[in-house]
Amino acid sequence: MTVSGNIVRIVGNTLLAGYVQIPSIAGGAAISSGIVIQTVVKNLSGNNTMWIGPSGVNSGIGYILLAGETTPDLKTNNLANVFAYAFTSGQNLSYIATNQ
Repeated sequence: MTVSGNIVRIVGNTLLAGYVQIPSIAGGAAISSGIVIQTVVKNLSGNNTMWIGPSGVNSGIGYILLAGETTPDLKTNNLANVFAYAFTSGQNLSYIATNQ
């Protein structure tokens, strides 16, 4: 599909979005739950470092996400498979996902 000469990739037909507070507990916390095919996670500006990964993610283990940074597209079948660990407990991140 082209729109005004730009290539547009159709990924799915339902978007899910959320805003979640992340604790600094060992093993991290799932960002949400729900059937998806891909998601993108953003560490909000002003936050400290966070790590993104599977269950067990921790300080220094996982994909490092500095304040204001966004992950690449994460292919997963459920948001419950995406965990986050916050260096400073109680900081927030946002995510957007598609489920079809």
